[in-house]
Parts: sequence; C-alpha cells; structure tokens
Amino acid sequence: MIDIPGIAMNGDFYVCFYGRDVVKTLTELQNSTGNSYYYIRDSGLIGPGSIPLKNNSTLPVNWIIRAVGE
Repeated sequence: MIDIPGIAMNGDFYVCFYGRDVVKTLTELQNSTGNSYYYIRDSGLIGPGSIPLKNNSTLPVNWIIRAVGE
C-alpha cells in the first residue's frame, strides 16, 4: 500500500516508478496509444512501452495502473 495525498488533476499527468517490484503493473495488448514508456537504465534513454515477442520483434502496449482510494 502506498499513501498518496489527494491532488487535483487537470490535463496530462505522468507516473514514474523506480523498481519493477514496487508496484504491479498490467499491460493492455490491444489499442495501444503509444503513451507508455520505460526507462533504460544502462543508456539513460526512454523506450516505448512494449513486450518482446519470439520472432525478435516487439508488441506495443499500454501500462495499466489501477488506483483505488477512500
């Protein structure tokens, strides 16, 4: 559980997690918008959200994060 204070949102917003084990994310395999990215630590670059396929290609995905509050 992560305590996040109430923040009014209006427009675009970004979420960045450091460490894949911190929060579980899911992927949407269809209707990818191209708005999900991942950080490549070795090069310091940002790559498009995708998963590798067996034929040495990639499938674009959206990261899905579900936020539930009280």
